[in-house]
Amino acid sequence: MTCAAGPVLVRGGAMRGKRGGRPVRRSARRRKRLPRADRALHDVLQSLPIGLHLYTLRRGGRLVFIGANPAADRILGVENAAFIGRTIEEAFPPLAATEIPERYRRVAREGRAWRAERFEYDHGGIRGTFDIHAVPLGRGRMAALFSDVTARHRAEREIEAEHRRFLALFEGARDALVLVDAATGAILDANREAERLAGRTRGDLVGRPFDVLHPPEEAERCRVAFQELVASGEGGAFETLLLARDGRRIPVEIRASLVDLGPGLRVVQGSFLDLTERKEAEARMRAMAAEWQVTFDAVTDVVCTLDAEQRIRRCNRAAAQFLRRDERDLLGRRCVEVFHGGTPPAGCPIARMRETRRRETMELPLGDRWYRVVVDPMFDGAGLLTGAVHLLQDITDLKRSAEALRAVRDRTQRYLDVAGVLLVALDTRGAVTLVNRKGCEVLGRTEAAIIGQDWFNRFIPERHRAQARAVFNRLMAGQVEPAEFFENTVLTGCGEERLIAWRNTLLRDEAGRIVGTLSSGEDVTDRRRSETALVASEAKLRAMLRAAPVGIGIVVNRSFQSVNERLCSLVGYAEPELLGRSARMLYPTDAEYESVGRVKYGEMAKRGVGTVETRWRRKDGAILDILLSSAPLDPDDLRRGVVFTALDITDRKRAEAALREKTEEIDRYFASSLDLICIADTDGFFRRLNPAWERTLGYPLAELEGKRFLDFVHPDDIAATREAVARLAGQQEILNFVNRYRRRDGSYRWLEWRSIPQGRTIYATARDITERREAEAALKAAEERYLHAQKMESIGRLAGGVAHDFNNLLTVIASSAELLQAEVADRPGAAERVEQIRMAARRAADLTRQLLVFGRRQPVRPERLDLGRVLADTSRLLQRLIGEDVRLETAFAPSPLGVVADPGQLVQVLMNLAVNARDAMPSGGTLALETARVALDADAAARIPDGRPGDFARIVVRDTGAGMSPEVRARLFEPFFTTKEVGKGTGLGLATVYGIVRQSEGFLDVESEPGRGTVFRIFLPLHDAPADAASAAEGPPPPARPARGTERVLVAEDDPSVRLLLVEILRAHGYSVLEAELPDRALQLAASAAPQLLVTDYVMPQMSGRELARRLAGDHPRMRVLFISGYTDGTADLKDDPSAGQFFLPKPFSPDALLRKVREVLDAEG
Repeated sequence: MTCAAGPVLVRGGAMRGKRGGRPVRRSARRRKRLPRADRALHDVLQSLPIGLHLYTLRRGGRLVFIGANPAADRILGVENAAFIGRTIEEAFPPLAATEIPERYRRVAREGRAWRAERFEYDHGGIRGTFDIHAVPLGRGRMAALFSDVTARHRAEREIEAEHRRFLALFEGARDALVLVDAATGAILDANREAERLAGRTRGDLVGRPFDVLHPPEEAERCRVAFQELVASGEGGAFETLLLARDGRRIPVEIRASLVDLGPGLRVVQGSFLDLTERKEAEARMRAMAAEWQVTFDAVTDVVCTLDAEQRIRRCNRAAAQFLRRDERDLLGRRCVEVFHGGTPPAGCPIARMRETRRRETMELPLGDRWYRVVVDPMFDGAGLLTGAVHLLQDITDLKRSAEALRAVRDRTQRYLDVAGVLLVALDTRGAVTLVNRKGCEVLGRTEAAIIGQDWFNRFIPERHRAQARAVFNRLMAGQVEPAEFFENTVLTGCGEERLIAWRNTLLRDEAGRIVGTLSSGEDVTDRRRSETALVASEAKLRAMLRAAPVGIGIVVNRSFQSVNERLCSLVGYAEPELLGRSARMLYPTDAEYESVGRVKYGEMAKRGVGTVETRWRRKDGAILDILLSSAPLDPDDLRRGVVFTALDITDRKRAEAALREKTEEIDRYFASSLDLICIADTDGFFRRLNPAWERTLGYPLAELEGKRFLDFVHPDDIAATREAVARLAGQQEILNFVNRYRRRDGSYRWLEWRSIPQGRTIYATARDITERREAEAALKAAEERYLHAQKMESIGRLAGGVAHDFNNLLTVIASSAELLQAEVADRPGAAERVEQIRMAARRAADLTRQLLVFGRRQPVRPERLDLGRVLADTSRLLQRLIGEDVRLETAFAPSPLGVVADPGQLVQVLMNLAVNARDAMPSGGTLALETARVALDADAAARIPDGRPGDFARIVVRDTGAGMSPEVRARLFEPFFTTKEVGKGTGLGLATVYGIVRQSEGFLDVESEPGRGTVFRIFLPLHDAPADAASAAEGPPPPARPARGTERVLVAEDDPSVRLLLVEILRAHGYSVLEAELPDRALQLAASAAPQLLVTDYVMPQMSGRELARRLAGDHPRMRVLFISGYTDGTADLKDDPSAGQFFLPKPFSPDALLRKVREVLDAEG
């Protein structure tokens, strides 16, 4: 064992055998060297079940962890040895935020112990509650003893929670609860309800014997019950009295149970239920039962109560007397046996009651007397039928009195029913005691439904009920005399109110007392309504005459008898100025007056009504347009008078005239408009169209109006048209909407719409923009062709520029390789490599030549050719080129097709197209070549890129290959664009075709779709019939070996490599050479030594080669010129012209080609 603070301080749990067991042996050896007392203490500390941490206080107040026992490792679940040498804050970080480090320092420094309970620790997966006891060890050392009390702490919290729940239930219980010690009988606790019931506080009860809660006469019985409960250990209940503090004895029911709370503690829990209300209710029930029995026996009717099986449960004294039996003999007997001898009567009310579950009655004779049987059902709380009350009443005297009364009433009723007025009698309470047939008819009820009813509640409207009853009550009290005549309303059976005119009289008995009223009434409802309607009608008519917006009057013999205010204001006369005077005063002329009378009275004689338009003159002289409408007061006699209305239509006549003029103007515009005008509805139907529709679409208007306009719309435009109509239906204006309408011949016209909705009506104008659309389409196509041409021109310029530089390089490479070949002829390996350089240069030259062709910078040698002959000769080569899997078909024009083109380039066009077709048909197919003479008009030419009208020779190259997508077709002629695999195409084949065709002043068209093959159509301008030329497929004769010369040659070349090569080759073959890098230098050299030949690059800085030759020709007219170039600007027609002494050699060239051309130029005649 390693000691860090005396013989009892264990270091890092060394007893557990760390590091291979060596610390254990060392610890054991050191333990033997300890004094015996220390060894015993060491063993105790090692075996302690609680954790032990050792600390020492160093300088600066650092409290350093120096050891722990095995229990500390076990409790904390960590190797505490790993923390030795660290401060307490470093070893146990959560403690840094607590008071423990400072407390430990004080223990170590001051030597006083410190204790902490229930300290919560949570770090590094260690979570728990600990009790800590810190003790000093002297010399700045201290020990911290700690034990894990997590489980105990959790159990205590659970016990506390359970205790709180118990207290909450105990205190919140609705019953009074008391806890009593089972051993001593002393009260341990009581809840609030127990305090309230006993009228005592908890302090008054706790500790006292439980019998203090009971009066003396109950105390002994309660003690015995308590002892029996404790002895048996089982719960029980009994009733007793509770003694309240104020002396009241409260009846209670005690429900007690024995609870074992642990060793030596058994508690009796008593629940006290207050029975005061129940005891009082039971007493009241007993008193009521006694009173009910007395009343039951006092009833003279026969009354029995029956159970569910119709057995008698109780009966009154009258029942025993009626049946002449003792009450006890009747109990338990069936009702039908007792009253009917075992056979129930027909329509037995008991049986009906069991079905209907409500009161049932019947009348039946027993002997010489009549009885009414009444059966009422009885139910329990669940609604189940438990029995019935059976009542038997003797109604013999009542039936005899009723029959006598009925006979009297029948006689009286017959007298009353004869009367044509209502007869109603009321008693002093207002109940109806008599009503005759007329009264039943007016009230809309039967006599049975009226007799006995409260007259005021049933037959008087609610708004009059209180007043009518108050007057009636004063009549019955004799306070007022009855009115001889009055009117009021009554309610009928259907809820209608009728107005009755009454005459009343009081009914008195023999003593003169008022016993009721007898009233006779007449229904005057209809008469009053007619009178009211007549008055209202007259008032309404007067109001209408006053408020009428037209003039109204009555004339007799055409003289005014009555006029309204509107008529007076209309003509400007006051009413007195018109009445009695002839209507002639209002007419401007006699003729108009006579005409109106003749026409109006004639129409009234025929149709009963006369209407005429005329003119009236106002008092101020103004003339009015008037519409007169007249009708006779008596159709059979016009002399009795005529009522008329006069409506001022002056403004209307003026508006009609203006509207008529406007309508005529609109109709003229509608008919003459070049735009299509349409009135339609939102349901999609034409309602009215102008003639422009017929001119534009070719349909007669009768075939369009009333038809669905969607039937004429192009199928692709129907969805958009529907959407536009929906927006119009939503009252949105539509501007600049475009769709297509079908003409009668099946073609379509583009229409541009402007539409305005108004409700369900659409007002629209359309303009035929077909020509504009076609012009826009043509312009767009032209723009696309122009942009395409610009792009191709730009690419061509770029390609030509690149090719020019390449040709300069290739000229040097190829010529140098040819010169080098002669020097290494005796060295096979070097000669082979030189040959590879020459072959690579030739292939590069071919590529640059194709670039120049695409950019139309390649010098051409056009000839007049027969296109058919060239294609016929070339087809033999094509068959070998495309292979046996592809069938070649030809169809050439029967007559010669003269064109001007470079035959070699023409052959290259066909070969490039054939190769592309072959690659598009890897599994074989058909390649067709066709020629034809075609004439293109402007429309046909507009559909072809770069096309123009005229006569052309057309070449068609058609294959059955894979075809092309629109995306590929758009980039078809771009240099280096290819869809072939890497290494299988340069992307210059079709670019070369395009350049050759354009350089030959032609154009071409491509038609292709994926899976449907490709068609190339090439158009070349037609020329006169060509001279008989040799086949383009034949090559030139082999060249002769170049000769030497001694002439003076001026070389002008801005590329130093090319210039050096030219000078070297020419000097090596005997020529005298002057070299100039720029045109200005060439002019200087020529001025000092006249050259016989000028070899110049065509494209140079400062000036072109042609300009240089022109300027030298003035001083040296016999000088010959050889232009060399791999690129021109496209404006020069470079070709040999011996008559002008000018020749052309394209780059790249070999030394032999250069020398032969120089010799050819110098030896040419001219």
